[in-house]
Amino acid sequence: MKAKYIQLTAMLLVCTICAFGQAKKTSANSNKAIAEKVQMLEASTQEQFLQIQEENQALKEQLQKMEGEIALYREDVRNETTRMNNNMALWFSALTLIIGALTAALGVAAPLYLNKKNDERQKEKLDKLQKQIEKTKIETKSAKKDAESAKADSTSAKESLEEIKELKEAIAILKQKIEKSEENAKRAARSANISKLFAEALAEQDSNPQKAIELYTDILQNDNKNADIYNNRGTVKAEIGDADGAMKDFNKAIELNPQDSALYSNRGNLRKALGDFDDAINDYNKAIELDPNNSNIYVKRGLLNKEIKKLDSALEDINKAIQVNPQNTNAYRVRGSLKKQLGDFVGAIADYDKAIELDPENMIAYVNRGNLRMNSDPEGALDDFNHAIKLEPNNSIIYNNRGCIKGELNDINGSLEDFNKAVELDSQNCNAYYNRGCLEGKMKKNQAALEDYNKAIELNPNYTNAYIHRADIKEKLTDIVGALDDYYKILEQMPNNSDVYNNIAELLSKLKQHDNAIINVNKAILLDNTKYEYFITKGQIFIRMKHFADAIEVFTHVLSLKNDVKEAYKYRAECYRSLAKKSRSKVKIAMYNTSAEADEKKYAELNNSNSTKS
Repeated sequence: MKAKYIQLTAMLLVCTICAFGQAKKTSANSNKAIAEKVQMLEASTQEQFLQIQEENQALKEQLQKMEGEIALYREDVRNETTRMNNNMALWFSALTLIIGALTAALGVAAPLYLNKKNDERQKEKLDKLQKQIEKTKIETKSAKKDAESAKADSTSAKESLEEIKELKEAIAILKQKIEKSEENAKRAARSANISKLFAEALAEQDSNPQKAIELYTDILQNDNKNADIYNNRGTVKAEIGDADGAMKDFNKAIELNPQDSALYSNRGNLRKALGDFDDAINDYNKAIELDPNNSNIYVKRGLLNKEIKKLDSALEDINKAIQVNPQNTNAYRVRGSLKKQLGDFVGAIADYDKAIELDPENMIAYVNRGNLRMNSDPEGALDDFNHAIKLEPNNSIIYNNRGCIKGELNDINGSLEDFNKAVELDSQNCNAYYNRGCLEGKMKKNQAALEDYNKAIELNPNYTNAYIHRADIKEKLTDIVGALDDYYKILEQMPNNSDVYNNIAELLSKLKQHDNAIINVNKAILLDNTKYEYFITKGQIFIRMKHFADAIEVFTHVLSLKNDVKEAYKYRAECYRSLAKKSRSKVKIAMYNTSAEADEKKYAELNNSNSTKS
């Protein structure tokens, strides 16, 4: 733009000089020539001026465009550009007026001045025009600088736009980070809250299972995809007897995490408790498939196989558990109980020894070994129970077991103290009441024994042994009817118990219901004809019925089964004496008395022999 203004100025200057030079040279010749020169200068100037106007218009449009771009961000730039455009318009208008005036002056003056004065005037005007051109040049240069400044401002504005754009992008990124941070914070808060609830639930599981379930439920409201929470809640529900709820939770946990062996193991435990043994085995199988090196799962499956009487499979599982983990204390303990059940008492003791070696504080191993030693090594059993009580001094079961072994060792007072302690620690321990009742029966404390048997049966209405011993106590207390009621109750549970039929027969006979008594003793004999005691009972019933001949036949059968049963000789001798008294035949009387004397002699021999042995 600067070059154009310089070119314009130069052309104007050259044209003017030429015009005046020619006018000076030809002033004497013709005013017409001067007029033509002036006209030519005017036309040239006008043409250049129009070009300048067009360029100025283009510049104004460019500035207006720039002004539009930066209008929203740089108000000061827009104001400066407007001011510059106005100045440029004024300067170009002034230039136009100056050139127009100059042309008009030349057009008038040229024909009039052909002399020196005219030359001086023309020179003066030419100087003036030159000054105006210089001034115009300066103003044009200033306008150019303003335009360049405006352009620079426009560039700066564009740069500012870029900076603003970058700032917006940075703000957007920052906003995303803030939103992400907020989300992370919320997630962290939820996680912290879940961790807090989880810790509280774990703490409440034993003491307040219902509260634990509520806490796990609260966690699942925030995180319903957590298999562990469903598993834990299912475990607590199973412990409080909510089998359906527990099963739903275990199923959901497995649905969320089907590769977790522990979930199948826990569901297997529940199915085992519900008696669904086949599905329980399937769950244990799946758990082992997912985690074949988990020794504890083999133990669980082994215990289930033991419960369903698959002892060989159970032993195989426990052996595998020990193979996988030779340090698994419980595996040795369970194998010890299996070997005991299989009759391998030496092997059982060895496994209990190993369990205690691995874990000297394994209370159950001491108890199990103590139970196994009760018959063969009562002192060792007592030592085991003492160790177990040291490990768990508030365990009612251990005191009950120690009370039993003390009784076997004739420590009656110590035995009674342990049974009392067992009841004190657990008022629901029916075995402790039963065992204390048995001890009190031996101590001839029949009423106290009866009360303990009553309590044991109250706690366990299907406690068969308690019914048997209570019936015996009732009989001693002459409550025959009450004793019969207990025996009939036992028959509901054990319809093929030959001993019960024999006992019922004895009691019915005491009530003089001899025919019914014979029916019951015959049932006992039918169930087990190897027990001579049943035949003794039957013979005694015949004696009460005064069927002495039938009684003699029965006692003779007893002696055919076992020839050293002194009671058979005694009762048969009594029958012979009774027949002798009833007989009127001297021959038969003599024969009966002879037989009686022989049996009495045999009875005395056997009785003396037993007394000597004692």
